[in-house]
Amino acid sequence: MLPFLEATLKLLANGAQSLHDVQSGAAGSLHIGALPAACRGEIMAGVAQFSGRCPQFRIHLEENNLSALHEHLDDGVYDAVLVRAPSPLHDRHRFHGLQEDYSIVLARKGHRLARRRALTLQELVRERWLVLPTGNTSRTIFESWFSAMPGRPDIVNISTPSLSALTSLVAEVDALIVLPRSFAIPALASGQLCALNVARCDPLLPLGILWQPAKASVAAQTFVDWMIARSKRGDELGTQTCR
Repeated sequence: MLPFLEATLKLLANGAQSLHDVQSGAAGSLHIGALPAACRGEIMAGVAQFSGRCPQFRIHLEENNLSALHEHLDDGVYDAVLVRAPSPLHDRHRFHGLQEDYSIVLARKGHRLARRRALTLQELVRERWLVLPTGNTSRTIFESWFSAMPGRPDIVNISTPSLSALTSLVAEVDALIVLPRSFAIPALASGQLCALNVARCDPLLPLGILWQPAKASVAAQTFVDWMIARSKRGDELGTQTCR
């Protein structure tokens, strides 16, 4: 009952917000859910550009976990969600990839491996590592790399899903961490970390937009079409105006 009650309360809250948006002059409300990995880089640049070019639509963006994103999309709480490509894809859903992704290994700036090229897993297994909780994409990559090797890396006895904490910890404890590139962008921007040159680079499921065409409002379909067109045509769309 609790998930159903939560979804119902969210629908009521979204309905009240939509009414307020219409009364305040916005042509429509958009309730968008997003994975943490989608809340940065090109996807967020697209959301920001859409907001600037289409001010008649008010966007309510909420970061959430994958399970909740899919549940709330099905329940109608979200108009669309920014997630990785689902497998399998449900018949009532549509997905369009907006951003390719791949694995990247981070270390503190000045790490002794920072200037090395084509580092192998045999070399990396001898290093200390930070790992995220089970079920996280980062942890899945880590396990796929090292679970079948004769030795296991030394793992720091701290586990956290917090990106800000991970950034500080990698710099402080002189450990490595593997992350999706999309998730690593803010950490690299901090200036404390660097990306190691690793021979193995795993492609990941692309990040993109998932929606239900049969339930899409005019505002939702406009947003979806705009994000897809932008991904196909690059920044050219940024010079156009919504009508």
